[in-house]
Amino acid sequence: MQVQHKQYIEVPQSGLGFSETATIWNNGKTIYLSDNFINHSSANSIYVTDSDVFVVGLDEYQNATLWKNGTKINLSDCIEASSVSVSGSDVYVAGVSYDNNRTRATLWKNGVKTILSDTNEKLLGSWANSVFTVGLDVWVVGKEVFDNGTAYEEFAVLWKNGSKINLSDGTYEYNNFHANSLYVFGSDVYIAGTEVKEGESIPVLWKNGVKIILTHDGLNCNVTGVYASNSDIYVTGNAHPDAILWKNGVKTILNSNSAMNSIYISGSDVYVVGSSAYDKPNISAATIWKNGNRIRLSDRHGSTANFVTRKDSKGNNSGFGNDKMTGATVSAPQFISKTHNSITITAATFTSANSGKQTIEYGRSQIDVAPEIWQDGLTFIGLNANTTYYIFARSKENITHNAGIPSMALFVTTNPVKTAGEDVDAPTLDKISNNSITINAVSLPGNGQTIEYAKNTTNSAPLSGWQDELIFTGLNSNTQYFIFARSKADLAHNAGTPSDALIVKTHYKVGDTGPGGGKIFYYDPDGFTVFMLDPEENYIANHLEVAPTVIYGLPWASAGYTSTNITGTSMLLGTGRRNTSLILAIDKNSPAANINVNYLATLQTDWFLPSVNELSQLYSNMSHVNIPTSALYWSSTQYNNTNAWFFNFSLGFNYDYSFYVKSIDYSARGIRAF
Repeated sequence: MQVQHKQYIEVPQSGLGFSETATIWNNGKTIYLSDNFINHSSANSIYVTDSDVFVVGLDEYQNATLWKNGTKINLSDCIEASSVSVSGSDVYVAGVSYDNNRTRATLWKNGVKTILSDTNEKLLGSWANSVFTVGLDVWVVGKEVFDNGTAYEEFAVLWKNGSKINLSDGTYEYNNFHANSLYVFGSDVYIAGTEVKEGESIPVLWKNGVKIILTHDGLNCNVTGVYASNSDIYVTGNAHPDAILWKNGVKTILNSNSAMNSIYISGSDVYVVGSSAYDKPNISAATIWKNGNRIRLSDRHGSTANFVTRKDSKGNNSGFGNDKMTGATVSAPQFISKTHNSITITAATFTSANSGKQTIEYGRSQIDVAPEIWQDGLTFIGLNANTTYYIFARSKENITHNAGIPSMALFVTTNPVKTAGEDVDAPTLDKISNNSITINAVSLPGNGQTIEYAKNTTNSAPLSGWQDELIFTGLNSNTQYFIFARSKADLAHNAGTPSDALIVKTHYKVGDTGPGGGKIFYYDPDGFTVFMLDPEENYIANHLEVAPTVIYGLPWASAGYTSTNITGTSMLLGTGRRNTSLILAIDKNSPAANINVNYLATLQTDWFLPSVNELSQLYSNMSHVNIPTSALYWSSTQYNNTNAWFFNFSLGFNYDYSFYVKSIDYSARGIRAF
């Protein structure tokens, strides 16, 4: 326990006067901040961190001073240093500086001053009495004095991060309020002070700006300190000659002929410091009260203790104390993924109010007991393979709240160390279309792995895009694909080496340019039969391609065959090639049937005269083919011995009017089936 105070020492030379010396008591040990016992020095506030002790007051030359571990640090333009607080590496001092011949409430951060009060011309002066920090937030309380033209008014003021909040409520004709001490607990801000009304000094506690008048039985009170511990609020003060402690508004007189200056709570223990008379009623000595029991700190008459605080086992100190609120509760984490040496979880959520703005941390253990080591990240690494871990979450300790109770555990077993995947055969083709490829399933390996498949447009297995399904969709027409198989990674195995590729080319779609340089005008993914003169030569095709150009002015039959019957021609799709062969078997000089001769310069040599139904498909897909619509086109289908079917592309096919004598000159356009 550390108690900061100022101690009065008799001057040896005369024995008549007193000298003040800034002093620290640390667990009963006296430490003087000045070795000059002739000139006055004083200390007003203390803050203890893990390795440093900060004290503010006046040195022996009456300079406002910050002591760090006993070494003086002067504060620029400071005439009074009232309070000190530390947050991280930042040191804050609240006090008073001069500006335009006025006292101004001022905050120093790492020695750099900021004037808190405004420049109102009616402002006579302002004072900063107490500072409190939590993280990046800084609270300062004090007062401002104004001349309203008929009287001076004193306003109690809170500054949070430099923004002023007026605590005085203006309920009386003239305001006279003092804010002396400050404590922040969770989301609540407590300020202790006094209100002077008609000569009476009234003890006041503000909670989040709301004024609460404390019981005082008509006594004039000076309020000096405030402390919050869980649900209990403590306020210290003095009503001459008595020292008073309020707990949750209930007044207790600790001692007469005493004065209290500061309070600190540690667990169930209540510590208050000040001064108390021991031998003579009017001569007091520095005193600490523990749970109401008075303990004398100094044998020097006239000494007093101004501030009390404590460094806990972790080296933390809140400036006014370090008792913390209970941490918020959180949900158990949820599983996302794992490997043989890592586990990844989801972020837990708060299941109770998070008033202290805590974050969440996570821990792991190999037994169902919360661990000692916690982390902020959601992935645990460096784990043992094939091992069960228990994963916990809890709210993380901060300056105002303890760590929360650990959540229920999520238990996860890491994967075993994996072995190499087995090799598999290349896939085989089931069927193709112009936008899909379907393969046959590859035989499963004997180690329990399943199979996955992937495609690429080059003969190299892709890194991603592997799938369990046997069909690949959304492909480009007339495009070559390489299809791979491999054994799929599982808990015990890595993915296997990709197989050799199955090389497959997708079909053409209607409108594509075909192998013969013409346009595809018909497509059947399931295929259709192309009939030949020799049934043994029949084959399955998927496409019909129209020749690039039109041949004009061709009769269906040559001279001498215009009345010859060609037996066996058909209207059906797939029969045009056989029809053409039937015509040429009898009339080998037939101009229309010899259409292939006209396309010998193309990439293919298997053009034939289309049947009626094949011409009908060409007519239906004219939008994809560059073909004159005004022409009349011969089919390879005979109507009777003197007439053959033709197709009018300006009107479409009509059975009553679309055949004519074989000697007439119509146009012809070859097609091919593949």
